[in-house]
Amino acid sequence: MTSRYVSGPQLARLLGDVPQERPYYLALARAVRGLVLDGRLALRTRLPAERDLAAALGVSRTTVTAAYDRLRADGYMESRQGAGSWTALPTTNMAAVASARRGGAEGDPRFGMAAAPTGPGFIDLGCATPRHLRSSARPSTPPWPSCPGTPPNPDTSPPGCPSCAR
Repeated sequence: MTSRYVSGPQLARLLGDVPQERPYYLALARAVRGLVLDGRLALRTRLPAERDLAAALGVSRTTVTAAYDRLRADGYMESRQGAGSWTALPTTNMAAVASARRGGAEGDPRFGMAAAPTGPGFIDLGCATPRHLRSSARPSTPPWPSCPGTPPNPDTSPPGCPSCAR
């Protein structure tokens, strides 16, 4: 397995002009997080040492240390003493997801589960579900129109037609 590594000057080039908002370490942490989320900085890529990045950006090492601490706290970076630091994605709180699937006091009875967990590591794909598959779309009527084919014709029948098994 090849090891990916980004040097201080390379990461500084990828970051471009970090917004000069205060505190600067938060802007730096958000910029690195953005690189990870949009794929310009691959997962499990080894990040430069704090001193190298500080020198490349022209900021104090304390600023880079605070940004790295924030990335670690948010789950976008993992570190091990002596091994360095590398990019990561936050883990989903599986206990919260399992609890939500069992249902709860604030749960939605249509889905048989509690309100979905939220946070930086949770992606809600409910908005990507096709309309005819959503349980909120009039559950008393089937999600497909009458099959136009007689006998059933898989080429002209709508998706989900039970008589065409499509």
